Amino acid sequence: MGSGAAEEEGEPLIQSASSTDSTARRSRAALVRILIRVCVCCCCCGGGGGIAALVAARAARTSQPCSRRAFAFATLLTHRVGAKGASPCYRAAVAILLRSWLATRSRYPFLLLHTADLDAGMRALVDERPGAVVPIRTEQIEQPGASEGDLGAMATKLNLWTLGGAGGYEQIAYFDGDHVFLSNADAIFEACGCGQPFCGVWDPRMPEHRFLRTFGEPSSGNHTRRLVNAGTLVIQPDVSLASSLRQRWASRAEFMSEDLDMVATGSDQTFFNHMMGEHFRTVDQGFNLMHVGRSALAAPDGSRFVRFLHANGTAFDPATPTVVHLKAWTRGRARLEQAVHGALRARFIQPDPYVSELVRDPQCDPDRARPRNSHGARGNAQRRRLRAG
Repeated sequence: MGSGAAEEEGEPLIQSASSTDSTARRSRAALVRILIRVCVCCCCCGGGGGIAALVAARAARTSQPCSRRAFAFATLLTHRVGAKGASPCYRAAVAILLRSWLATRSRYPFLLLHTADLDAGMRALVDERPGAVVPIRTEQIEQPGASEGDLGAMATKLNLWTLGGAGGYEQIAYFDGDHVFLSNADAIFEACGCGQPFCGVWDPRMPEHRFLRTFGEPSSGNHTRRLVNAGTLVIQPDVSLASSLRQRWASRAEFMSEDLDMVATGSDQTFFNHMMGEHFRTVDQGFNLMHVGRSALAAPDGSRFVRFLHANGTAFDPATPTVVHLKAWTRGRARLEQAVHGALRARFIQPDPYVSELVRDPQCDPDRARPRNSHGARGNAQRRRLRAG
């Protein structure tokens, strides 16, 4: 990956993860290492203080200027549980995500974590602008007993934490595959801030939920809040924390007794909110614009959008970060939502033979009935085992 020699104005600058540290930064890093050792000790001794120590360590980094940080965007491309490759719809979503992001001319790289070989179409997209999209082969983490599909592998997102450390990335903005960039979103790193362990966007349709204030620390007490949508997360990777997070994921039924449906299906939404506790910051909803058909975004008569985007699928203000969370090949429900979907199909699917071929698969049929929340017989069996345990 190329490092930070400045390019001509207007051209993207791909920021390396291995920039030279100043003396002051090394001093702060030494303090961080000491605090992380405390974190590792707490985790190894079976205590719940590991996350609290990590939060303290990250707080020591808040004074570092964001302009000196190693940033990257990221997404996952996992293979279907019970199959060798990713589903055609998943590959189509990731291809649209990457192509829309490439059009924003970001200054930072986009990490494509994949668990199976990339097909020729995806490889061509990666090679389209050398150094911009960085493929990283990673291990798939599956939910034991999960029904076949894509959801049971969402724990693979935990591998993001392995990308830190010496020469690694210091902040990663993760987006699920079903996002489309309408404008440049580099500002998400400044919006989050250097010292934050988590940043995300409130999910406007999720009910409030009870969480511990500090993950793994029952003595910290509970608090009730809305959920952050796990489809977009800004995290600080930390190699020393990665293995303990996987252990927490494997044993999450012990502290997610109110969320056994989520545990059974492999969904990561509530788990990451448990991880956040109250140690996170929310960023503007434009970074993860969900449910674009909702009335809060439209004029009273429903004839046009009044915030974030136009019905033709472009950003309301190109200078404002706008990333929509949707599957472009589906039709949408509300009239304005349908217009956006149609515009995005015309822009990203119809001109692209690779994506067009993928979405012709019956699995991507917009009229195909969505699976019920039961997620099949295997999901029901998994829930029964969890409740019995």
